Amino acid sequence: MIGELVESGLYRLFRFNPCVAMNELRMRMRGVRPFLVLCVYSSLAAAAVLIALAAMSFEGRFVLRPGGSDVGRGAFTALIHTQLTLMLLILPAYGAGAITMEREKRTLDMLRVALLTPGDIISGKLVSVLAFGLVLLLAPLPVAAWCLLLGGISPGEIFLSYSYLLAVVVFASSLGVWFSAILRRSLSAVVATYGSLIALGVASTVIPAVFETLASQTGRRPTFGADFGAVLWLLVALGAAYLVFLAARWLMARILRRRRFLAVAVSVLASVGTLWCLLFSSSPLNLLPALPGVPVMWLMVLNPYVSLEAALEPDLAATIASGGARLSTPTQVWVWAAATATLVGLSVLLWTFSIRLFRART
Repeated sequence: MIGELVESGLYRLFRFNPCVAMNELRMRMRGVRPFLVLCVYSSLAAAAVLIALAAMSFEGRFVLRPGGSDVGRGAFTALIHTQLTLMLLILPAYGAGAITMEREKRTLDMLRVALLTPGDIISGKLVSVLAFGLVLLLAPLPVAAWCLLLGGISPGEIFLSYSYLLAVVVFASSLGVWFSAILRRSLSAVVATYGSLIALGVASTVIPAVFETLASQTGRRPTFGADFGAVLWLLVALGAAYLVFLAARWLMARILRRRRFLAVAVSVLASVGTLWCLLFSSSPLNLLPALPGVPVMWLMVLNPYVSLEAALEPDLAATIASGGARLSTPTQVWVWAAATATLVGLSVLLWTFSIRLFRART
């Protein structure tokens, strides 16, 4: 009965048929394999904490700051980085096989002849991967609570770390589903997904490092040029306007059910207003004048490991925000907000593009 209420509620509110998602969740949790993966995942996360504690005990470095203990901080750092590594190894494979497995098993035609839209199919596959990723994310929370009791870590830092990990889960799943929608074979989708993640991590680390090396020779702080900053902000503004258009069209379609033209017109006006605020207005939303002075180090927020470490280390966050020069105020929240918003925005764009490409190819 509860399942029926959830399905009917989702359909009435979002016009989303959850049949694919419910079926995928039932199929995914059948058998021993998902529970074995969860058991191994939790065991490795707990083992990382025990190894970190054993290493600190062996070196005798329990207290590193006056009046504070680094036991809990060191253990939590090991836990959170282990979770990030394991999720980046597990989730892309699940997402990359979401649609391609249906093609290889020749069951995609059964979904196409049913009363399911491409949005229902893509969204259902993505929701099932996200649900499994959420289970992986929350499984070691008791270990994180233990690290909190050990001291050296605050509840706010735990919140920043896990909320960013949730954004990584959404992005990795969306990227895998996107490649699964545009490629024909599971192997190709898996290779493309992992290759893209590796390329993103390497590029976001190597490019700032090269600029920093050149800056050490010239004595200038590396920043985005005016032209490059303008192009970058234009892409960001177009992406934000597109997301506003989608959200406004979804909302107006439910308010103005029989006036489709008016709903589209209101959505277009909302997206144009977003572009104006981000590009031409004098409001704080228009960052175009300040972009040429933004340090190139901000590209490092695209590296999940750097962003996760910056959420725990104020010095690293200040270094990223100031381009190598330390700031007097901590900027953990700013770096966390930029990294999380970037991953969530890219995930929404990948989700919408997956639906459109899947509709065009089927």
